[in-house]
Amino acid sequence: MFDEMINDYKTLAELQEFAESQFKTIVTQKKKMQEMETEIVHLKKLLEHTAPVLELDSVFTLNDEETISRTQLQKLRDVSLSRELTLEEARKLEIYSKIINSLETRTKKQVLQSKKLSTDDLVRQLEAPHDESNQG
Repeated sequence: MFDEMINDYKTLAELQEFAESQFKTIVTQKKKMQEMETEIVHLKKLLEHTAPVLELDSVFTLNDEETISRTQLQKLRDVSLSRELTLEEARKLEIYSKIINSLETRTKKQVLQSKKLSTDDLVRQLEAPHDESNQG
């Protein structure tokens, strides 16, 4: 292989020029790699400091329906990266997506309704189910 490369260049000057250009390319690529590695480290630090950390309470507030749906969606996503989903898998994907969507929509509606109510009204709503259970 090297013999063929040497035969491609008729003079020592051409070979020297080729070697220098190769060296410059290697140096340039090495600098780019170092810059990218520095950027990766920077982005990882940035992600660690800006990504919200889930508290244990928020993890336990997920209901079983949501947990199962999200887990199964993750599995389907992993499968879809390596091959096309079967019809049955596609149906499961649709079902789990609808479950997640309905849970998120329901939660958003509850939040929107609670924003419209005053603090006193919210306290009354919290106490109302408690009072009814004590009376029955």
